[in-house]
Amino acid sequence: MQQDPMRNWYALYTRPNFEKRVEQELQKMGVQPYLPLRATLRQWSDRKKWIEAPLFSCYVFVKADAKERLLALTPEGVVRMLGHHGQPSIIPEFEITAVKNMLAHDFDPEPIPHVMPGDLLEITSGPLIGLRGVLQSVQGRQRFVIAFEAIGQAVAINIEHSQMRKISPPSKLTGRAVGTATHARRMA
Repeated sequence: MQQDPMRNWYALYTRPNFEKRVEQELQKMGVQPYLPLRATLRQWSDRKKWIEAPLFSCYVFVKADAKERLLALTPEGVVRMLGHHGQPSIIPEFEITAVKNMLAHDFDPEPIPHVMPGDLLEITSGPLIGLRGVLQSVQGRQRFVIAFEAIGQAVAINIEHSQMRKISPPSKLTGRAVGTATHARRMA
């Protein structure tokens, strides 16, 4: 597979639930987008339904030259292009190809947030929505630790990664969580 040296893959970070709109706008502009989608079962209060959802929430990839890169930032919903020190980060072609192959050959990829023990997280769905805690490695397993500061106790629970989001930077957060628990601190 021959690569165009003037065009590279880049990642656009979008507002939540704007991925498909951004992809459509980029296509209209003549910029080559790639939005990896996977079939997922969604639960509403009255029904369940299979939908095509982004594999990577809030990300759309674009193959672009310098001019198209600037154009790719203009659709409504685009927040920024990923990069370091003011320079856009190039996504290697083999990574895009790997994602395409995973989806084409029914590997059933499941997105896992890039979280590590010690990261401050917030529960985003279910009965514990809004609670904040710290991801810890307990006896070789990753657990979500919630501190109950008023009584000086903490609990560790199992919860799906898909039900959490990383809060960054954790050092700047001092807010209270929903319910009786407050944001967790790292347990020794």
